[in-house]
Amino acid sequence: MKSEGGVILQDLHEYVGELGYQMPIDLGARGSCQIGGNLATNAGGIHYIRHNSMHANCIGLKAVLPSGEILDNMTTLRKDNTGYDLKHLFIGSEGTLGIITECAILCSPTPKSKELCVVACKSFEDVVEVLKHAKKELSASLHGYELMDHVCMEMAVTHGKVQEIFD
Repeated sequence: MKSEGGVILQDLHEYVGELGYQMPIDLGARGSCQIGGNLATNAGGIHYIRHNSMHANCIGLKAVLPSGEILDNMTTLRKDNTGYDLKHLFIGSEGTLGIITECAILCSPTPKSKELCVVACKSFEDVVEVLKHAKKELSASLHGYELMDHVCMEMAVTHGKVQEIFD
């Protein structure tokens, strides 16, 4: 999927969703952040476990250098081993090397279903072990993994629209 750098992430989600695909990144700021900025900061988001960061999903990039020259590494080919891959210098550079104006992002088909599982653990070490096991057994379908401590969970139950399922 090609996009200009100033496009809002939410708009990209909606656009590719209508085509049966999903963006590899989702952030809490999806309604205001721009895809060029997501690339400049190498954003990861809540689907990082499944899709990795922007660095792994950007296959083409165009940027304006401080001199005014345009770096054009736009391609939609996933594999392109023709010389230096300069676009990766710009991803995560925070805009210090130039301004990202256009990109091509890998988008996977929208999954047919989504499942949510809440697991309570007694320690952080247990959380890490559950993640290792989940990555091993559910690698094809695992999209996210979030950690909330007891205080955060109490706040979500008290002030959110979450039904309390544990004592």
